[in-house]
Amino acid sequence: MRETASDTSEEGKAIRRALGEIVSLSALPAVWEGYRLPQIVDDVADVLLRQLDLDLVYVASLDDGAPITAIRTKRSGADTTRRITAASKKLLASGDTKATMIDPLDESRSLQATVIAGSRSELAIVAASTQPQFPTEIARVVLAMVANEANTVISRKRVEYLEEENSHLRNEVEESRLMGSVIGASEAMRRVLSNVDQVSPTDATVLITGETGTGKELIAREIHRRSLRAGGPMICVHAASLPAGLVASEFFGHERGAFTGAMQRRIGRFELASNGTIFLDEIGELPPEVQVALLRVLQDRTFERVGGTQTLHTRARVIAATNRDLEASIAEGTFREDLFYRLNVFPIHIPPLRERQQDILPLVRHFTSVFSKRFGKKIGAIPEASMQRLRTYQWPGNVRELENVIERAVILAGGNELTIPPTFFPNLRGASGSGSLPLRVDELERTAIEKALAESGGRVGGVHGAASRLGLRPTTLYSKLRKFHIEPARFKPSR
Repeated sequence: MRETASDTSEEGKAIRRALGEIVSLSALPAVWEGYRLPQIVDDVADVLLRQLDLDLVYVASLDDGAPITAIRTKRSGADTTRRITAASKKLLASGDTKATMIDPLDESRSLQATVIAGSRSELAIVAASTQPQFPTEIARVVLAMVANEANTVISRKRVEYLEEENSHLRNEVEESRLMGSVIGASEAMRRVLSNVDQVSPTDATVLITGETGTGKELIAREIHRRSLRAGGPMICVHAASLPAGLVASEFFGHERGAFTGAMQRRIGRFELASNGTIFLDEIGELPPEVQVALLRVLQDRTFERVGGTQTLHTRARVIAATNRDLEASIAEGTFREDLFYRLNVFPIHIPPLRERQQDILPLVRHFTSVFSKRFGKKIGAIPEASMQRLRTYQWPGNVRELENVIERAVILAGGNELTIPPTFFPNLRGASGSGSLPLRVDELERTAIEKALAESGGRVGGVHGAASRLGLRPTTLYSKLRKFHIEPARFKPSR
């Protein structure tokens, strides 16, 4: 009787230990919430190998795309991965839930295997042991519990990713105003498109510079469209439109409770763009702390969500854009020099519209066609007087301003002609009167600034800089450069 009682006691202890382990497994979903899919698959394999004392375990996510797999064994062997994968796939294909299999690492012995063949969106698991009684009832419970918990987390993650990606795609469609492809006949735009052709097939980081409204985002989309990542998402982040305190959250995401108002975990743009392209517009507006985090992403391809501790990885290609002179910002101490060199791997500069008048006519025709269809009008002619006004205007707002002017003209058109009256351009109202003197002064000031920049090779400050030549303080000249939308980089000698 004592022996039986002892056995029962030991069996009870074993059951209680097993139940304790099962209870501890209930904490796994909280851990996995911070993991990406490959990390979850790896962790499932580690947990099962340890908890069930297995000889080998094979875990695979068989969702669309390349399968994500994890293999764990008690001992290593030659060509372990290939042999275990082949044996596991054979078992999964058989449809059996329990089978005897030859040990892929030692063909002289057999293993008792149990199989969980999930649906296409769930994990497939092959667990095998030399123990003849495997799988025990406890082992079945552990296997089912771990698989169910992992599948629940994975399913929730997939829904989150789809919701976030669909939200961004909808926003991009709603914000998109125009062109399905780059339009330009000038030599300057041909050079830009040649650069696009060269860099698109690579994964190189691209820095696009140019004045506001020149079409930097359009060039970024063209690079993505022509790249090997065209099947993945292109996620856009406009840094200047984000409150300073939320930039890091938009870039990298945040955990629930990371800050006031963070009611749930949010997936960041770098996670969403992992298999595609992330476009960082107005990169010169980034706060210093986000510049540090972005530098790390460019160097190591790793980041953490705000309020999180889990290191995440991204494969996103980075395309950045700015209308600022970043080298001047470096001199002022507002932009990190090391970040600039990480971004400036392949620079592309888009000239302002006033420097490529050959592009005005094809752009006008394109916008006229787009807005005529949108507003149900048939406009087939543009009077020469209207075209002359479009050619002679300086377009401080560049292509975006031209688009707005054509949209307005199409709305007002009463017949089949596109008329552009002088009133569309307030600075051009007549050759005399109160409006003409400021216009002439601005033109003279712009000419003098551009001449000084040309003579200084694009340098603003310093003894031989444009500010010194004009008798201005560098900060004053920077203010005027912003006013006239002048990029000093255009005047630097080509290397």
